[in-house]
Amino acid sequence: MSEPITIPKLLSTVDKFVMTRVEEIDEYHAERKIEEVTVECLDDLVVDVLELKNIVGLLADLSKNVNKAIMRLEGRAGSYLEGLGRDKYDSPDGGVEKKKEWHVCMPESDAAKLQLFEWLKSKDLFERYATVNSRSLNSLFMAEWEAAKKRDPEAAILFTLPGVPDPQINEYTTIKAPKGQRAKRKVDQDESDQQ
Repeated sequence: MSEPITIPKLLSTVDKFVMTRVEEIDEYHAERKIEEVTVECLDDLVVDVLELKNIVGLLADLSKNVNKAIMRLEGRAGSYLEGLGRDKYDSPDGGVEKKKEWHVCMPESDAAKLQLFEWLKSKDLFERYATVNSRSLNSLFMAEWEAAKKRDPEAAILFTLPGVPDPQINEYTTIKAPKGQRAKRKVDQDESDQQ
């Protein structure tokens, strides 16, 4: 009689399968010499990268769905605690505790942000709590730089934002499936070849 399949065993098998596929793809493309590359090689690489992106997407969806189920089950555990008239329970396999914490949400409008920033400044806390994420900073910089180019194209080369280092060009390559299509996986192609 075979041993029953458990979730950890199944995930371990999936992990081994995926990582074996990743290694196969990586080794296949690492063996190519640049001077031997053809358009067909690039086509293969595009398909392989999109296959790996599909795997990442499937695993992300799985993770999201499992996290939703965990939240539902934790809510149910809270209901069980309430039904038992408890705030906390320690079982042999783990603990359950119902906690209450106050929290606030981020300001929802620019006016509300301004009010918060003014208050932070009045308490000398602005530098500690006011942050800018990279994407927002880049959008702001590019908008201001474009405006400076329109005002004076020659002077725009000297444009900077206070405290922000000079812009740099990041070069990267990205591979995407054609619009409106999921990438074909090699497994799908192999199956259709067999039919």
